[in-house]
Amino acid sequence: QWATAQVRALGAFLRLSRAVDPETQFAFNANFDCTYVPESLWVLLLRYVDTVVDEQGYTNWGEGGINWLTSSPGPYCMNRWLSKTKIFIHMQKVGKRLVLINAEPYSVQPYMTDMDPTARADLEWALANYFLVKYSHTYFWFGGPQQYGYPVFQQREEMVDLGRPLADMRPSQGVYARPFTRGMALVNPSPVKSFTVTLPRYKYKDLYGQAVNRVT
Repeated sequence: QWATAQVRALGAFLRLSRAVDPETQFAFNANFDCTYVPESLWVLLLRYVDTVVDEQGYTNWGEGGINWLTSSPGPYCMNRWLSKTKIFIHMQKVGKRLVLINAEPYSVQPYMTDMDPTARADLEWALANYFLVKYSHTYFWFGGPQQYGYPVFQQREEMVDLGRPLADMRPSQGVYARPFTRGMALVNPSPVKSFTVTLPRYKYKDLYGQAVNRVT
C-alpha cells in the first residue's frame, strides 16, 4: 500500500510540476521490478519522465550471491526478467532515455575481465541484456557497489561493434535473441535451465575471436 501511494503521489507531483513549466525535464531512478508494485502503476510516472536510471539493472544491484535478475516470478508478475525487459523496450520506443546501471558485488577495475573469469561472465551477462534493450538513447554502466564518480571502468568486451539492430528481441531455441548487422545478442534468463543454441556454420565468432557454431 505504501509503495502504491508513493508511485501515485510522485506521478501527481510530476504532473503539477510540468503544468507550471512544460519544458521541465525529469530523470527518475526506478528499478521497474514487479517485486514492488504492478506494472500499470508506472504509466502515470513515465508520462512525465524523460530519462530513466535503473540502478538495479540486470545484476540485481550487485547483491552478493544473487547478482542476476532472472525469469523467476515476482509478486506482481510471472517473469521478473521479461517484465523489466518489455517495459524498457516500450518506454524507449515512445521516446524515453535509459541509463542501465549494472553493479557487481566486487570492486571493478579497467580490463579486469582479461584475467578474471567471474568478472568476464558477469560482464557478458550485463552486456548481452543491454544489447537486447538498446535503442537510440540507451547507456550502459558496469562497476562495483557505489563506484560512482570515477572514470569509466573500460573492459575490452564493451568495445564490440555489433552494428545496428535488424529487429527487436525474440524467443529462439529456449533463449532470447536479437540480430544485428554485425552479430547477435543471446540471453538465457532462466535461473535453472541451460539451453544449447545452434548457429549457422562459419558465420559467428565470440567476443574473443573464437569461431562458434553452438553455444550453451
